[in-house]
Amino acid sequence: VEGGVGRAALALEVLKAADMLQAEGLLKHCLEGFRGALTVHTVAEQLVWAHTRGPLEARAVATEYFIAHGRAVRVRQYGGRCDFL
Repeated sequence: VEGGVGRAALALEVLKAADMLQAEGLLKHCLEGFRGALTVHTVAEQLVWAHTRGPLEARAVATEYFIAHGRAVRVRQYGGRCDFL
C-alpha cells in the first residue's frame, strides 16, 4: 500500500508540474490518469488537493466525478482528519 500511496503522490506532483510548465500534452496525459484513479473512496481527498494545490483542470475533473458519484461518497471525520470510506 505504501508504494501505491507514494506513486499516487508523485503522480499528483507531476500533474501540478505539467500545469505550471504549460506542458499541454503531459498535462492531458496526467489528467487522464487522475480521472482514472478517482473512486468514491478517494474523490473527496483528491477534490481537496485539487482545490488547494492542483491545477484548475484537476479541480474540474474531481468536481465532475464528485457530482456524478456524490451519493456513493462516504466521508467520516474523527481525530482532526477525514477518513474516506
